[in-house]
Amino acid sequence: MQNAAISSVGPEAIGTASGVYNAMRQLGGSFGIAVTSAVFTVGGGYGSDVAVQHGFRAAVLTAAASAALGALAGLGVARHRRSAAMESARPATTELPGAAPEVAQARG
Repeated sequence: MQNAAISSVGPEAIGTASGVYNAMRQLGGSFGIAVTSAVFTVGGGYGSDVAVQHGFRAAVLTAAASAALGALAGLGVARHRRSAAMESARPATTELPGAAPEVAQARG
């Protein structure tokens, strides 16, 4: 993931990209722990063994759902990058004014 963030910028911005990536990674981890702890507390807590089980289950399900959403978002980004790369790799066609598309491609 870090390689994708660093390789998507020019050499003059590598330091900034690395800093932003690391800051977002730290912020995401802190946010994930805070949300999981809040879900544990709301879902059960430390009142009894049963409450701990309920809270743990709710927290794990929330973390799993968050991970699944992140994976889907990552797949969407990868698919978007792949289609953008394929678009830029297509050869440019030279269209002649008034010519049918088949003729323009045959001459280009």
